[in-house]
Amino acid sequence: MSNDLLNSEILYAIAKMGHFDTLCIADAGLPIPKAVKRIDLAVTKNLPNFVDTLKVILDNFVLQKAYVASEIEIKNKKTSQTIGSLIVSDKIKYLSHQELKEKTSACVAVIRTGECSPYSNIILEMGVDF
Repeated sequence: MSNDLLNSEILYAIAKMGHFDTLCIADAGLPIPKAVKRIDLAVTKNLPNFVDTLKVILDNFVLQKAYVASEIEIKNKKTSQTIGSLIVSDKIKYLSHQELKEKTSACVAVIRTGECSPYSNIILEMGVDF
C-alpha cells in the first residue's frame, strides 16, 4: 500500500469496502447513478486523467477483479494497453459498455476524472490480502 493518495473521500470509500465491493473510476462522460456516491475529481479536460488516477488507486487497493468495457480494445487501444500493463490479464473481465454502466449502480462510489478519451472507465472489485 502506498501513502500517495491524499483525497479523503477516496480513502474513506476504500477503507469501508469489503470483499467483493466495487469502486468505479470513470471518464468525464460516464453517467453516474444518482444513488451512488460521486467523488468528482474533474477540473478540466483530462485533468486529472484516467491512467494517473487508476495508478494511485491500484497502489491503495486489494484488487480481485477489474471490469472494463470491451469496446476499449478497438476505440481506445492506448488506454486498453496501459490497463493491461497495470493489471494482470486473468484479473480483467471484459463486458459491454452498457453492462459496465449498469454495474456502476452497485458500486460503493464512482470517481469521476477529467478524462476525455472513449471508454476510459473501470470497475475495481475488492479482494482480500490474506
